[in-house]
Amino acid sequence: IAVDLITLKALNIEIENNILFLEAKKKKIDIPSISNIRVRGEKIEDLNLDINFCVSNLNDINIRNFNIRVGEFCSGCFKHAYNLLNLMKTYMVKDLKYNPYNSFLIGENPLEPDRIGNIILFGDCAINSTKNYKFRKMIKETTNGVKNKTKKRVLKKKIEKPLPAIKEKSYKKILEIPGCPPNVNDCIGLILKYYGKRKAPNLNLLNKLNNTWISEKIYKKFKIWEAI
Repeated sequence: IAVDLITLKALNIEIENNILFLEAKKKKIDIPSISNIRVRGEKIEDLNLDINFCVSNLNDINIRNFNIRVGEFCSGCFKHAYNLLNLMKTYMVKDLKYNPYNSFLIGENPLEPDRIGNIILFGDCAINSTKNYKFRKMIKETTNGVKNKTKKRVLKKKIEKPLPAIKEKSYKKILEIPGCPPNVNDCIGLILKYYGKRKAPNLNLLNKLNNTWISEKIYKKFKIWEAI
């Protein structure tokens, strides 16, 4: 906690509203005052750093035709989702032009998608916590209206319309990316398989380049680094 407080102070980040501070408070962890923390070297009061921070909220990553819904997630899933979403933003601009209504759900208990379309569930938490969500099922109403019309003509009597039969079917346009956190390199292959090569030509090209130029030895190193 002391290290986090000093880091926040050095970076001129408001401590009271920071997520680390709020979580510590929520868990009733003892939080020392900065005046009681002994710091060696530079005086904190003399530091005046002006840093342009990158996007730290996944919702702030603007991707064409993409709606991002977040729940509670770990730092590992955040890092990998951050890298994947920025990769998609860079390399899938043209691909997503032809694939409207996409939703990306991450973390535990994310919000329901705004629209039903292509739904990507990133990580074990998103997959497991959305098992009973509405988007998982498609509801279809069926009636035997044509049959009733025939009866009406023959009997020349008014026939009450029957209540429509409701059928539930599992929604098929869902891509589940397992792992905590999922491997970004594996995600590219899964997303490409889901959308198809014709609908994602740019991602297909990137995947081919990766497979051609990145040797299996280096690829294994990437997996080790991601695990770290």
